[in-house]
Amino acid sequence: MCFREKKWQYFLLVLFLFAGLFTSNLIGGFFDIPNEINLVEGQTYEVSQNLPFRVFVNQGQEDVIQLDTDSFKSGASFHINSIKGGTANLKFKLLGIIPYKNVMVNVVPELKVVPGGHSVGIKLKSEGVIVIEYSDIIQSGKVVNPAKEAGIKIGDIILKINDETLLNLDHAADLIAKSEGKPLTLEIKRDEKILTKTIQAEFCEEDRQYRIGVWIRDTAAGVGTLTFYEPTTKSFGALGHIITDADTGESFQLRKGEVLTANIVAIQKGEKGIPGEKRGAFDEKSGFTGSLTKNTKYGVFGTVREEITNEYYPEPIPVGLISQVKTGKAEIMTVLEGDQIEKFEVQIEKVFAQDKPSTKGMVLKVTDKRLLEMTGGIIQGMSGSPIIQDGRLIGAVTHVFTNRPEMGYGIFAEWMLREIGLRAEN
Repeated sequence: MCFREKKWQYFLLVLFLFAGLFTSNLIGGFFDIPNEINLVEGQTYEVSQNLPFRVFVNQGQEDVIQLDTDSFKSGASFHINSIKGGTANLKFKLLGIIPYKNVMVNVVPELKVVPGGHSVGIKLKSEGVIVIEYSDIIQSGKVVNPAKEAGIKIGDIILKINDETLLNLDHAADLIAKSEGKPLTLEIKRDEKILTKTIQAEFCEEDRQYRIGVWIRDTAAGVGTLTFYEPTTKSFGALGHIITDADTGESFQLRKGEVLTANIVAIQKGEKGIPGEKRGAFDEKSGFTGSLTKNTKYGVFGTVREEITNEYYPEPIPVGLISQVKTGKAEIMTVLEGDQIEKFEVQIEKVFAQDKPSTKGMVLKVTDKRLLEMTGGIIQGMSGSPIIQDGRLIGAVTHVFTNRPEMGYGIFAEWMLREIGLRAEN
């Protein structure tokens, strides 16, 4: 009888604990612990939990991390001390018995970069040619559009015509004109899929040549902000988000690109509901130049030919991992006039726990009075402005809140560095 009573007591206790997971206090602690934690060698990381538990380091991994204790009461916390590079796995067990969470801890060497803030001009050359608009053809008073009839859509990228890879706009126009109305086979890229379309160009009476009924483009240009420069590889990252085509809204499929110094010549102040903007001019005679090789969700990347320096930080500074970012004071660096980099105070309002890359890793608020007076807060052209906290590069400005221009989002620097292999994926 005694054995049965103890068995039922144990069963009820387990039910009680699992029911407790769904209360507001306990569930927060359960989900606040990320599935993956990245630490720099020598870093200490605090983990808080609202449940009574024990945590175990996998056997043979004790030389990678050490814990200051392994058994905790409800509401307690513990520290992970990183020892050397490597990977370790933590297993959390309720009451030391019931498995409920596994966490991977990656310990990496410290990486240092030169913070940016420089205003950069970006020139892009697309893969193929981009369809940006339909253009109807008039024939004897009748309107026709071969492209629309063939199922070509705005935003499509025409890669080839009759198996001939397109080099530029003139090349595409020449192949269409020479067809003299004979069927053309187009290879098209749409949403990362390759499609084949057959189309017959029609003779346009207005400009006396054969056309397929679309406007196309193969270049784009704009102004943004450099986030970091890595001296050993001469690699750089900028913007913190992808470049999209202004007309189609689709991501710009890069074939090649250039980056160079830009001078800011005017500022349009942001207001509620109306984004502000930096207006810049490319400077091809001074500063730095380089090649742009990647246009990704997390920024644009490439290499530069000249060394890049920052007068505020003459020596490279450490890159802060997500685990080192916290709410509180920070600074951003950007250019408001000419090519002069300036520092401005901001407040990190919220930090999102992330296991996967995202352009929205933190919420920041501009608190610097001068920046607010000149720009109203965060404006277009400021994307990529480095965010520095406690002497570390922790991220870059990416987006503004349309109705609150003093506030915006930032991406973690860790995600940008992974894009070009400066921080290995786990």
